Order: sequence, then structure tokens, then C-alpha cells
Amino acid sequence: MINLLIPQTDKLKHFYLWTLGFLILSIILLLFLPNTLAMYISYTVTVLTAGGKEVLKDYYLGQGTPEWKDFWFSILAPSLTMILYFCIIN
Repeated sequence: MINLLIPQTDKLKHFYLWTLGFLILSIILLLFLPNTLAMYISYTVTVLTAGGKEVLKDYYLGQGTPEWKDFWFSILAPSLTMILYFCIIN
């Protein structure tokens, strides 16, 4: 039962790395682009790289285990950030 509540170490790595990538890209783009455009681009790049990593590297190249949970953990924080951003800004 406890295993359902606590994510595996691999899932936490996906969560932290893609969150960090999203934040760094967002900060860099916010310096040069309008706020909404920078957030859209950051989110799109994050989702595409997370999905691409699972499909290309893990599935096609066989260098890992392709899992939907990995993808969802990768885009969880960026998705919540986008929801909060647009609820507050708009």
C-alpha cells in the first residue's frame, strides 16, 4: 500500500530534471520574449523532450524502459505551473 503513495526514485528523477529544465528555459526565454509566448514555448519544449525521450531513447533505441508514468512525472510540475500561471495572469 505504501508503494502506491511514494513514487519510485526513477520517477522523482524525471520530475526534478524536467522541472529544472522547464524553469531554466522559462527564465531564459522570459528575458527576451513576452511572458505568455515564453511560457508556451517552454512548456512545449518540455513536453516534446519528455515524450521524445520516452519514445526515441527508451522505446526505439532500447536504452531504457518506456513508461507512461515517466512521461507524466516529467510534465507534472510544468503542467501545474502553466495552470497556475494562466489562472493568475488571465
